[in-house]
Amino acid sequence: MNEVFLRVIAQMLMDDKIREGKSEYVEEIREIAEELEPHFDEDYPKKLLRVQHPGEQPWMRLYRKERWQPKTRTATGRVFTTLQKIQQADDFKVQFKEDFKETGIAETNPKGSLKNYLMYDLPLYGSIETFVFSIGLCKYLENPNAAIFIGPDIESWIKEPLNQGALINFEEPFPQIFEEEDILFKDEYTLIVKLDQYKAKDMNGNYMKWDQFLTITEMGLVLTRQIKPYAKDVDPFDQYFIDHDFKAFPVVTVGSVIYEVEDGQLVYNSVLTPCLPAWNDALFMNDDFLVNKALHSNPIFWRYKNSPCKT
Repeated sequence: MNEVFLRVIAQMLMDDKIREGKSEYVEEIREIAEELEPHFDEDYPKKLLRVQHPGEQPWMRLYRKERWQPKTRTATGRVFTTLQKIQQADDFKVQFKEDFKETGIAETNPKGSLKNYLMYDLPLYGSIETFVFSIGLCKYLENPNAAIFIGPDIESWIKEPLNQGALINFEEPFPQIFEEEDILFKDEYTLIVKLDQYKAKDMNGNYMKWDQFLTITEMGLVLTRQIKPYAKDVDPFDQYFIDHDFKAFPVVTVGSVIYEVEDGQLVYNSVLTPCLPAWNDALFMNDDFLVNKALHSNPIFWRYKNSPCKT
């Protein structure tokens, strides 16, 4: 069973369309994130603003980039801080399930209840509220199709899959986010994401950077590492499987505003998507203002000469 399962994943990753993120679903969710990014990020939105000025002089393009300030981050920042105040409402309350059949946690569990774990002992964040109203809220606004994996810390296993697999503690899960740029495939039961490349020797003993991928399913986790160049009729992967019954698919999507369906999967818009036309115009106008000010508003120095002008 495991061998068939691993072979299916390897065959999926041999498909260039999946491995390179070219499916209609992945392209759509990345486009949505890309449209939102200029209003959250400090970097100059080159792709967005170049559309406005495709034939401008190089010095103008450089000037725009050097003088760039993310004006619309003020607006998105206000939305973020306003939503954070939900925690301060008098009627705000987090309700927890306590039935053993739903939580799998008995009242006599020495580590405490589900509420105690999520509110006081959640790894990395300390509390589920801290996660939701910080990174979770930010991704809800900026990356509505990002995926949240509720699982154990697997960072050490990814670095050393042969030695660290047995040390994974499934009793201490916490939310971990994969943004749209990392997602390669997603359906009702499977999530495949691309991880950072790792270094290893090739057949000639030279160190190279190789691809690696993480697959999350109800049955467990699979780390797939490239060990050979991609080629037809060649198996380029090593695979490491952690067998674990999650009881349910441990992945949820961040967004809540359904936009459309691609490849059988729901695609979400941000609640801020309707603001994009006005915010984009604000960036265009500010960008134009910077260059026009440099061209026409700065003082010009003239030199007077007593002799007649030759021209």
